[in-house]
Amino acid sequence: METAGSNPAKYIELFGKAGIKVIHNCPSSIRFALKAQELGADAVSIHGFECGGHPGEDDIPGLVLIPAAADQLTLPILSSGGVADGRGLAAVLGLGADGAVIGTRFLLTRESPLHPAVKARMLAATEKDTRVIGRSVHDSSRVLNNRLVEDVLALEKAGGSDYASLFPMIGAERWLDASQRGDADDGAFPVGLAVGLIHDLPSVAEVVDRMVAEAQSVIRARLNAMISD
Repeated sequence: METAGSNPAKYIELFGKAGIKVIHNCPSSIRFALKAQELGADAVSIHGFECGGHPGEDDIPGLVLIPAAADQLTLPILSSGGVADGRGLAAVLGLGADGAVIGTRFLLTRESPLHPAVKARMLAATEKDTRVIGRSVHDSSRVLNNRLVEDVLALEKAGGSDYASLFPMIGAERWLDASQRGDADDGAFPVGLAVGLIHDLPSVAEVVDRMVAEAQSVIRARLNAMISD
């Protein structure tokens, strides 16, 4: 079970009694992870600035955040953000993570329920085609850039936004509805910077198999070659 958004103490106790492992979600900050460790969480998922959805407010990328967390934590660490292939998986393991949380890559699979039109827009995106919205209300979220997102950013820049006015535009209900209708411009679709690394629509099994194989190849061949040289 994953907890997020507030103090997980009562849930850690509740799920622990039922024999359920708890992973606490920690956006862009080690202090939340340290607190979760103190409270007895079984693992933490740490979101770097690269991730889709909520990266937190500190804007720290995984390249720094994960090793910093590994230096201070004793419980298992999952790295969230920026992993779309085996190279990324090998990288976060090398940084000290015990695994990776992967979202955007699995959105772009044949089994994903996203509308084909939304998938097509994401496949055409580059690493420069995401935006961070919600900063004005301290609820930052990385999303795919589109017409709605540009309107949200303009509203925030003008200083006329509050959470009540932004939520109907950026909330999950709207983007989930847009994803069903196939309107790629009418939802704030959470995606990470890794969307720019994705260029195909494989099955979930194919994603997993080739990611593991590529990570093993990077670790065994490329890194070992550097050491032997």
